[in-house]
Amino acid sequence: MDAELVTNHGGGGKVNHRLLTKDELTCSGISNGVDGSPCWNKVSDGTEKLPELISRASNTGSRAEQELLLVNGLLDILSYARPSQSLHLSCSLKLRQEAQTAITDRSHLRNTIQVPLITLSSVPTLIGTANQAASIPAEKKAKMYYATRLASVMLVRRDTGEVLFLERDVYQLPKGNEEGKHDRPRNVSQGRTWKEGEDAGGQDRVFRFTIERDAA
Repeated sequence: MDAELVTNHGGGGKVNHRLLTKDELTCSGISNGVDGSPCWNKVSDGTEKLPELISRASNTGSRAEQELLLVNGLLDILSYARPSQSLHLSCSLKLRQEAQTAITDRSHLRNTIQVPLITLSSVPTLIGTANQAASIPAEKKAKMYYATRLASVMLVRRDTGEVLFLERDVYQLPKGNEEGKHDRPRNVSQGRTWKEGEDAGGQDRVFRFTIERDAA
């Protein structure tokens, strides 16, 4: 089976396409990076974790068990935060844990699949140039947050066309937060696993549907 990647190679670029390689058809990932440029670390990390997950699912008993393992395994991959720097063991555990996921430059977003909560004051270039960031008052920048908001998983059965789509809240504003109040978002996904029929307080949204196959 052939498949193609369609890309504009960046905003405003000319749209073109190419066939996927054999390896890409087997297990691959894409990012906002330009096709053909060096692979981003977070794409490499996620792609490396997929074969082992697929192998475990293939050796799992029932279809329901396979689905459960795949969904939770993929959500686990999407929650991975790649260490951006390391500190000597003589440093305190708290300091080393903070350093592992520290993002101090926009380029660090290429390293981590799940982006931990950061503010514009810690990474000024998140919204544009340094001059644009400098025009925003420091008090306001300290309350402008950036993080992974959602994680999505979609499973499609090749034999039947049945689809499971799950969307999970990752960072979320506190309930009752008023617009403009800028309360600190919190990670509501940590330590949770998905199970069919369980109430996750509306933080997991699951949809099932079927893609009609051609008669041929």
